[in-house]
Order: sequence, then C-alpha cells, then structure tokens
Amino acid sequence: MAGSPHDAIAVGDHGYAAHLDAAGHTRIECGEEMTSSLRAVVRADAIAWAVGEHGVVVRLDAQGCTVERAPDPAAPTLLAIGIGVHGRPFAVGDEGACVERDASGAWQASDLDAGRSSLRGVERIERYVYLVGTGGAILRRIVVDGT
Repeated sequence: MAGSPHDAIAVGDHGYAAHLDAAGHTRIECGEEMTSSLRAVVRADAIAWAVGEHGVVVRLDAQGCTVERAPDPAAPTLLAIGIGVHGRPFAVGDEGACVERDASGAWQASDLDAGRSSLRGVERIERYVYLVGTGGAILRRIVVDGT
C-alpha cells in the first residue's frame, strides 16, 4: 500500500489494485488479461506505479490501469518500487533485477549491478536511495539532482 490513510493505493494478487479513501475503496480495473500478482506500489503525486510477478509494471492514475511493462514468464518477479536516483520510478526484485523508467516512459534495465541477490526494498532518504536484499545486501546510491 502507498499513500495516506485518506488517499491510498493498495495492490495484491491476480492484478488487484484499489483506491482507498475515507469512504471506502474502489477497485481499479487492470483488465482480465492482467493476472500477474502485484507485490509493491509507489505514489508520485497523482500517479502510482505497481510491480509484481514476471516483471510486470502497471501505472495507476485517474484514467485507470495501464500495463507499462508486460509480464514475461521468464522475467524475475519485481518485489519493490521507489523513486530512484534520477527522480523516476525504480523497481527491484528477484535475481538482482533492477529496472528504471526512463525519460520517455519506457522501462529499461538499470546500470546497477546487484549480482544475483534478491532485492526486497527501495527507500529514498535525503540524498540517497537505499536498496536492501537477501543475504544482508545493502546498496546505496546518491541522488542525481544537479547539486
């Protein structure tokens, strides 16, 4: 889940996504073809991105749900998403998978080499983006903002 108690997005199994507010929840339909389970979500203003099984990435906004990176049975599961060093969504997951949304909106492999560790978390704190994973893996990258 990402957001506040009065305005949040929740994701889950079989492509489930919902907007939660003080009045309850409203399902965000991702389409019947979206069967991959979603594992994490991040919000950036009025847009949210969710990631999950088989490397799927969806964008959730006022227009609904859009698959930005289609699931691929050979792709590792993405387990966490945050805002990366370039200020854009950055997702990590099993087998050291790291993908980032580029300026054109396409999802590309990151230049980060995390080895084969399963990365489970992304957290941006001040000038750094931290990644944590299995086996005690902790990576830190500095934010690129021109200063």
